[in-house]
Amino acid sequence: MNAKVPITGEDWETNLREAISSINKSDSFFFSASQDADSVGSLVALALYLTLMGKKVFLFLPDPVDGRYHYLEEIIHHNYLEVIENEEGVRRIHGQIETVVFFDTPNSDLIPFFPCISDSLLSGDAKVIEIDHHFGNDSKGISPNGIHLFRQSNATAEIVTELLVDIHETNSEFPNPLEQRNILVALMTGLLGDSISGEAAHCQNAYDKLMGLLRENLKKQTYLDALEEEPRLKKIESPEDVLDYFDLMTKEHELCYETLEKKITYVNGVGFINLLDSTFKDCEGHCKPYDSQWFVEVREALLSKVPERSGKIGILCSHGKTANGQNCIFLRLRRSTRYKGYDLRQAEDDIRNVFGAKNYLGGGGHPGAVSFRLQPQAEDHFLRNAHQVSQLIMDRIN
Repeated sequence: MNAKVPITGEDWETNLREAISSINKSDSFFFSASQDADSVGSLVALALYLTLMGKKVFLFLPDPVDGRYHYLEEIIHHNYLEVIENEEGVRRIHGQIETVVFFDTPNSDLIPFFPCISDSLLSGDAKVIEIDHHFGNDSKGISPNGIHLFRQSNATAEIVTELLVDIHETNSEFPNPLEQRNILVALMTGLLGDSISGEAAHCQNAYDKLMGLLRENLKKQTYLDALEEEPRLKKIESPEDVLDYFDLMTKEHELCYETLEKKITYVNGVGFINLLDSTFKDCEGHCKPYDSQWFVEVREALLSKVPERSGKIGILCSHGKTANGQNCIFLRLRRSTRYKGYDLRQAEDDIRNVFGAKNYLGGGGHPGAVSFRLQPQAEDHFLRNAHQVSQLIMDRIN
């Protein structure tokens, strides 16, 4: 398929009606998403409402949910949503799924075990709905015959909120989704996560309007819950409570973070941190392996901090794996919330040219946050190229 483009006007309304019709007619669903706050929050919010409507939803989550929003995992378990973690689980539901929904995923290369999903779930009569707001060279539709809900938005959670409201209009016998506490928390998590707490919102008016609605409704539902239940553990009552979870780190995490923070270099508005093998050897006594879920929280905290300290752009490189399990090196770029002068997606051409097309495995994202994948290579060679890309970016922003 060609690169995704935003859908607007009557085409958007047509696709939205088709998506709602498919959802209303289906009783069994398979949900897949890239596992960040926005994608998981969106996935959980829609799954909760469809379950409330009596439908069966399987959530494909092959990796543990990030500890910073582990409460979403608790919501999943509390509501008995079934999670599939591997290819065996996908094959087990062959022939059972009527609609497959992909959330917040730029292309099929980012879906773990996609060949298995394609063979087991997409080769029959199942409908496909794609919900996404990623646009650029690396964004391609997953199913050419699917129903595409592609739109410029602050987060996929924003699109899912509209979808939920419209589903409810055709199913008014069920409770309002925006009066369901866990759905509100999930949507709020997605919106806060992808917009960096509103600081990187593409459309501030849309962000403020939706966050205001979610805040007010969550406040009402928390009050109503308190009237019916004995006080238990502290509940999430506001966006600020969600952000407290985002910022929460254990003492072990903080020690690791503080050690790695000293490795950041800042030059002409660009911050750079190397999280490849040489850095790990220097601090392995304070850090768990880079490929552990434990370390994700430290990496994400650094990725947020570096651009804010640099003033303009932050660059982080680390080992990882593609969705298909192939070893790679990630080059992640994040823009300061105070800086709007450079669309990070423009760095893709520089990366292709510097590293060579044969070493480029793909990537993309938003104007303020992107992630690119490169072939494994000697660290010193990779760093020379990465610093060359960094210099090209400096030349453009200064």
